[in-house]
Order: sequence, then C-alpha cells, then structure tokens
Amino acid sequence: MKTWMMIGLLLLGVMAAQAQAPQANKSAEERAALKAQKMAERYTLTSDQKQKLEEELVISEKQITEKQALARKANEEAQLARLEQDKAIEAVLTPEQRKAYEADKAMIAEKRKERKQKRPGGRGRDEAIPAR
Repeated sequence: MKTWMMIGLLLLGVMAAQAQAPQANKSAEERAALKAQKMAERYTLTSDQKQKLEEELVISEKQITEKQALARKANEEAQLARLEQDKAIEAVLTPEQRKAYEADKAMIAEKRKERKQKRPGGRGRDEAIPAR
C-alpha cells in the first residue's frame, strides 16, 4: 500500500509538470514511458527503478483510461436520462407552463455557465485554451 501511495504522490507532481503536454491521444504505454522518463530525470532514478516504475505506470494508466471511459459512458447515459425526463415533464405541462419551464431551464443553464467561468484556476469550456 505504501508503494501505491508513493507512486500516487509522485504522479501528482509529474502530472502537474506535464499539464502543458496534451496526452489524450497517447496510449497508456506512451504516457507511462513519458512519465517514467521525466521522473527518472527529475529524481535521478536508476535504470532498474525506471523500468519498475514504468511497469507500474502502464498498469495504472490503463486503469485510469478504463475508468475515464466508464465515467464518459455514465455521463452520456445520465444525459440521455435527463432528456427523457425533460420530455416526460413537458408532456404533462400545458403550452403556457412549458414556456415558463423552458425559460427556467435557460436561466439555470446561464447560471451554470457563469459559475463554470468563475471557477478559480479553471476556465469555462467555451473559452479558448491559452497557448503555453
């Protein structure tokens, strides 16, 4: 367990250092190799340490990729469920009530957008990603 905690702490530092390098299109093996290389340089790891670390990183990168895919799928399913719920609600409402309901949804969406853009250290999805 201590090994995983150490790897986790090291990964946090490496991930912060790698924030400028988009890795979404790289395989788990490529991401692991890059992290291991950067950590080897940063912490002067032996070749044996680097090899062991890379092996562990491949495993964890694959797990992360899998969990992210599951999260995306769950989010998509939740979004579909919200759309179905919305249709069910609108089917019950009169045209006048539907109009008020749509206005409320628009107001909520605008507030959500404003909150997202006010997050400290973050940026809204509508904003361009600044060059580094």
